[in-house]
Amino acid sequence: MVHFEGDSALGRYVRPAPAASPPRVLVAEDVPFVAQSMAAILDRMGYRADVAADGMEALRLLSVGHYRVAFIDLELPGMCGTEVARRLRALESPEDRAWVVATTAHVSRGIREACLEAGMDAVTAKPVTPQTLKALLSGQPAGRLAAAEPSDAPDCNLLQAIAAGRRCPVEAVVGAFLKSLEEALQAFAQARREASRDAVRRAAHRIQSLAAMVGADRLSACAARVQAFPAAGSESDLGALGDALEGRCERLRAALAPEACVNPSSAS
Repeated sequence: MVHFEGDSALGRYVRPAPAASPPRVLVAEDVPFVAQSMAAILDRMGYRADVAADGMEALRLLSVGHYRVAFIDLELPGMCGTEVARRLRALESPEDRAWVVATTAHVSRGIREACLEAGMDAVTAKPVTPQTLKALLSGQPAGRLAAAEPSDAPDCNLLQAIAAGRRCPVEAVVGAFLKSLEEALQAFAQARREASRDAVRRAAHRIQSLAAMVGADRLSACAARVQAFPAAGSESDLGALGDALEGRCERLRAALAPEACVNPSSAS
């Protein structure tokens, strides 16, 4: 069965046909590197992961497919994650109800309540690690890992897990991540030049999703502040935040030296 195919940051990938049909899972995520990374980890765990890049596509797939679990990003283009869940619940029969998990870079009480009210079953913060996936796929709340010291560096164990799922060297995953980050940074810089706050916010969302997927928590938090910047805020304050975000991106790039995550036990 084909997970996803065609030119992408991670190249062409066609999943080998299994002997028996594995359980189906949907990953609804608009940042390709994040979607493909989650799909790769799920594939390694024995699931068939289909990918939807926007809310309308997610709802279409959920309405015609038989998915055990759907991981739905809350900020999908076209239709937000909570609206996808609301419409899905209106279409489903009780005996064919999918387990729907919201994924977001930041979980608050308000976000959790909105997700549950929309019919979602659980909410989890990115990065969605293999351990988190195992818990959520069993229908259980994901346990919290001990809080680590905030860092500009990525979580090498996450990069290794993505590489294992992709069946490729970790260097290839790092290269794909850096390409995706560079594209998001270019979009962010263009939005800043055009003084388009909507475009700034969208580009910051992409950067936040990328950073969260690899555990770069300081960059993720900085991007979240850009996304949450008030409409009435000053251009100078937003500019300072933008400068800080670009600086964090440079630190992350520096931390991703070619050999940095080949042996995670030696990474700082």
